Amino acid sequence: MISVRRTIRIPLSETVSRLPQPSPVWLVLMDPKSTAQLELTFACEPVLSHGTFPFDRGRDNALGERTLVSVPPCGSEVLPVTRVRPKLSTDLGLLYETDCFNLFAALKPDSIDCVFADPPFNLGKDYGRGPMKDTLKKHEYLKWSFAWIDECVRVLKPGAALFIYILPQWGYHLASHLDERNMLFRHWIALSMKGTFPRGRKLYPAHYALLYFTKGEPKAFNHVRLPIPACRHCGKDIKDYGGHRKYLNPLGLNLTDFWEDTAPARHQKFKTRWHINELKPMIAERCIQISTVKNEIVCDPFGGGGSTFEAAQRLGRYWVGTEISTGAAIRDRFKRHFPTVRRTLPQHLAAVFKSPDPTFCLSLS
Repeated sequence: MISVRRTIRIPLSETVSRLPQPSPVWLVLMDPKSTAQLELTFACEPVLSHGTFPFDRGRDNALGERTLVSVPPCGSEVLPVTRVRPKLSTDLGLLYETDCFNLFAALKPDSIDCVFADPPFNLGKDYGRGPMKDTLKKHEYLKWSFAWIDECVRVLKPGAALFIYILPQWGYHLASHLDERNMLFRHWIALSMKGTFPRGRKLYPAHYALLYFTKGEPKAFNHVRLPIPACRHCGKDIKDYGGHRKYLNPLGLNLTDFWEDTAPARHQKFKTRWHINELKPMIAERCIQISTVKNEIVCDPFGGGGSTFEAAQRLGRYWVGTEISTGAAIRDRFKRHFPTVRRTLPQHLAAVFKSPDPTFCLSLS
């Protein structure tokens, strides 16, 4: 698939720019303070069209949007359009090996019921992207984080939930940004982090943060119950509950905002990627159970080892997501845990895309 394109360079400092005559093209530029150069490639078709598209702001690597009002007839260079096919598809889900911003650009606003995100922590790890390491200056990392968070907010339905698994040192920045975006704070869930080591002149770190926000009042909130803890040796209750044991719900204890059983999977037999401390599927599973019902749609922009996708598949939720490096570990996970699931295309997910493709390919130009 190819498309005729013309490339034009203009300064971002202009709020509204007129392109050279005789081309009747107007651009609405959303960042009047920027002095960077923006390189745009337009389809050369003699039609009136409207749409938005992402651009790369250099080191910020953030998603911006520019609105194309009209496209003039022209004819110059011919450039290929890259089509990104799903690397994994099931009756419920789609996985793409691409940057999450490419997926966000293809999704409609107000289309997703839950986003679970476990982004890189900016700790200098190599996630398989060659020279692209997980090391950014603080302001660069936060700009990048705010950009993908804004996209999550855009694609969430009213009342839908956003969960972000993150280190506390970043968590309070991200929570503040979500508050500025009028997201409703629900919980700061503390997940026990065992087996760590002292960090110099600081307290012993013992938890990860799981931010839980909704886009307005939650449209779904389901109580999740845990089995009553019992001694693994004698089988008796670990606690006496102050003499009120008989009043406990036989279905289990209500889930609180402190989770003690969710330490990362560090043993190789529980992991799909030996060099990464992966999340246990129960973390994403609880988030999905809390905030969605069957057949609703879950998105994970940082697929990693596929814990979220596994949880969504088990719970009967539709899912869509990306992994920027390789989805091999996720495919292996599905082969192990869902050996009877066939590769098919979940037609229900066509409703979340701006321009649905019969094969669910993403077109990148």
